[in-house]
Amino acid sequence: MSRGVPAGTNPKPSWGQLKRLDQAIDLAQEIPALAHAHLRAGYEFAAEQPVEARKVIAAFGRHPHRNSVRGRVSTPEEEVYLAEGRFPHLRVPLGK
Repeated sequence: MSRGVPAGTNPKPSWGQLKRLDQAIDLAQEIPALAHAHLRAGYEFAAEQPVEARKVIAAFGRHPHRNSVRGRVSTPEEEVYLAEGRFPHLRVPLGK
């Protein structure tokens, strides 16, 4: 059991956790419009970061890529996600 969650089970994301991500998403989506034209594509890419992170939190209640360093047992669903290796923090802009 890790932090009150039985090993191998997904915790539910807290309302506060998702609310904070929703606020970050709202803010991030406003910023590209304020950027100079030559920087806009980079800001638009960055604005997707909290959107992608929220999808992971909503699905698993945590970031599964952190399980091993936090001593948590991954669920079968998390194992599939981890094997795919498509983590939000490792995204690369198109054309790079």
